[in-house]
Amino acid sequence: MNKKPTLEYVMRKVTIDVTQKDLFSADEKQRRMIRKGSVRGIVQALKTGQHFNSPFVINHVNGVRKLIDGNHRWEAILELLEYDPEFSMDIWFAEYKDLSHEEERDVFSLWNIGTKQSSDDFLKIYWDTIPKGKEILDRIPASIYNSKTKIKAKNIVGNHIAAKKGKRFAGGYSGNSLKAVRDFKDITSDDISIMSAYMKDMEQIFGAFNSTNIFWKGTPQSSFYRIWYDNRDIPPTKMIRAFKKTFLGVNQFIFETAGKSGGIEASKAFYNLAMQQLADVRGISGYVFKYGAIN
Repeated sequence: MNKKPTLEYVMRKVTIDVTQKDLFSADEKQRRMIRKGSVRGIVQALKTGQHFNSPFVINHVNGVRKLIDGNHRWEAILELLEYDPEFSMDIWFAEYKDLSHEEERDVFSLWNIGTKQSSDDFLKIYWDTIPKGKEILDRIPASIYNSKTKIKAKNIVGNHIAAKKGKRFAGGYSGNSLKAVRDFKDITSDDISIMSAYMKDMEQIFGAFNSTNIFWKGTPQSSFYRIWYDNRDIPPTKMIRAFKKTFLGVNQFIFETAGKSGGIEASKAFYNLAMQQLADVRGISGYVFKYGAIN
């Protein structure tokens, strides 16, 4: 990403009260998901007289002060003003002028250097820079953020990227926020076709995606994708039969238990357990599940 640290801004101070509720506006297209728990925490802190030192960051364009950074803090202030119309506080904001969308993204990254941001948030902000971004969401039942009925884009695409590299299974995709955005930009239509085929096979085995189904969660999915990807020479009907026998058969409870643990080591343990069981599965004569490539 092309950061422009020379972009100029002015620091301004203003007293926020009930008359200033429209001071900032949010761009819903690029806005990160608002986490209600974070907002509640800020509200409680403000109620007890605490403050935050971080300034808001805005782009003043066409007479509108558009928030670049500070959405959770602003939501908390608005919520507190609804609760207590007499509330007021002084805030600072860094005001840029007439930034393009690309410059807004650069500014957000600059102000958040050293601050941990989720990959989902970065993907949301940079999604329209990903050449196949729209196609990913159109052809795969995926969403940028957690959804009850759609797999998280970071998970399915990350699993594909990790499998495509052809190295020994290491527990799934481990790219950080900025690397995830760069990796997503390399996704092709052929990659999307493979991921789409995977989702269709998994839906025949475990039903439509449901975030409450243990087999659709992160640990099982990182293993399933790698096993499926490395064994695509097995006809889909045989692959589906083998998965059903292995994961929904007599050992279902064992895999459900293993799938509840998270993290790289849990994923590697799940993968090894799955491969051990698949090695003995019957009903796929002429085919053998093989481990992924080794460095």
